[in-house]
Amino acid sequence: MKLRAACIQTHHADALVAFYTQVFGRPPHVDGDVDYQFAAEQLTIFRLAGATAPATQSLALIFTVDDVDSAYTRLDALGLCNGALPTNKPWGVHSFVITDPDGNTVSFTKAIA
Repeated sequence: MKLRAACIQTHHADALVAFYTQVFGRPPHVDGDVDYQFAAEQLTIFRLAGATAPATQSLALIFTVDDVDSAYTRLDALGLCNGALPTNKPWGVHSFVITDPDGNTVSFTKAIA
């Protein structure tokens, strides 16, 4: 079994689209006014309508990258890192974590050889 994609359902689609456009370095494919697809990263942002629709705010996304330190440098220059320096974790990865505008955690990681 393999996860095909992730979808963040949110009331803050504009802020999340702007955030992930910076993270991925390109805008999403837009389908109507509610669905924003970052196909290469398998991430969709879906604009929720109505005050009773649930907000996510508990999602953790983990992206494997070729170079954690370069990813950190690029995202830090965009003001997205807030001092979250890359570190080696005891479970064998080099990584750092940032938070998106909805409060979801976004990790960038690479296995330590």
